[in-house]
Amino acid sequence: MARTRYHHFTLWLVVVLLAALVVTDLSPVLAAAKAKKDYGGIKFITIASGTGDWGLIGGKLADIINREIPGITATSIPGGATVNISRIERGEAQIGLVHSFLPYLAVKGENPYEEPHKKLRMMLSLWKGYAHVVVPKNSNIKDISDLVKAQYDVWNSKPGLGSQILNNAIFKAYGFTPEDIRKIGGVVHEIGLGDGANMMKDRRMDFLVFPVVYPYSMLIDIDTTVGMKLLPIDGEPRERLLQLLPGLVADSIPKGAYPDLKEDVPTVANFHQLACSSDLPDELVYDIMEAIVRNLPNLRDLSDSLKAISIDNALLGMEAEIHPGAVKFYKDSGMM
Repeated sequence: MARTRYHHFTLWLVVVLLAALVVTDLSPVLAAAKAKKDYGGIKFITIASGTGDWGLIGGKLADIINREIPGITATSIPGGATVNISRIERGEAQIGLVHSFLPYLAVKGENPYEEPHKKLRMMLSLWKGYAHVVVPKNSNIKDISDLVKAQYDVWNSKPGLGSQILNNAIFKAYGFTPEDIRKIGGVVHEIGLGDGANMMKDRRMDFLVFPVVYPYSMLIDIDTTVGMKLLPIDGEPRERLLQLLPGLVADSIPKGAYPDLKEDVPTVANFHQLACSSDLPDELVYDIMEAIVRNLPNLRDLSDSLKAISIDNALLGMEAEIHPGAVKFYKDSGMM
C-alpha cells in the first residue's frame, strides 16, 4: 500500500516538474494571472529558522517562496526549536523549523511552554536526527545510568534549546535529573554542542548527546582525536523516553556508520520539521508545499547533513494537527 502511494506521488511529481517546464513558455498574461492570487491579503511571511543547517534551510526556503509564490515576500530570521513555536503562536513568524518532540508539548502547554499553543500546524518532516550518546573510548561509563555513580563532566546544552529538552528527558527516563549529577560532585555544562565537543577532544568532557544524522563530521573528529563509544538507549528507559516525548521514534545507528562501530546501536530519533500558523490560508500553504517539494534537491545540496532530506519522511513524527492546505497537498499527491 505504501509503495502504491509513493508510486502515485512519483507520477504526480513528474507531472508537476513537466508542468513547471511548460509554464516557463507560457504567456506573460498567465504569469500575471498567477501573481494576482490574494491569499487573504497576506503579502509577507517570516520564517523562524536557527543556526547551522536550520539557518541554511530558512534562507533557502525564503528564496524559494520569493521566486515561486508571486506577491509573497519571505524573510528568514534566527531562532531555535522552542522559540520558533512560540513565535508562530504570537504571530511573529508564520513558518518555523521545529523538532518533532516539541509540538506535542506546545499543544498541551507542557514544559517548556507555559500555556497551550493553539495556532501551531504542521507542514512536513524533512530529515531525521539520531541521538548519538557519546563518551570517550576509554570511559568507565557503560550505561547512561552511570552518570550518577561517579563524578563526571556532563553536557546538557543551553537552557531553552530543544537539545536540552531532549537531554533532560533522557536523564528522566533513566531515573535521575541534572541536580542528581551535581549532588554527587559532577558538573553539568550548559553550553553549545560545539563547545562540548571541543572539551571532549581536550579530555575535559565525559558525556555528550548529538541528535544528528550519521556519519556526522564533528563526531568523526572526536573519534579521530580521542576515540569514542556510543551508548545505547534501549529497553524500558527507551519506552519511558518515547512516552515523555511523543514525536520521537525508536531507531538505531547502524554498524559501520563510524569506523569502529561494529554493531547497531539502539537509540531514538527525531524529525526536523516545518510548522506553520493556522492563520495562513489553505491555498497559500498548498502552493508553498508544492514549491518546497519541487525544490527538495536544492535543499539537499545545502550541506552534507541535509542530503538526508527525503519526501519519505514527510508525514512521519507528526504530533500536532497538519495544516488543511498541507493535507490537501498530500491527498492530491497520493501520499494520504
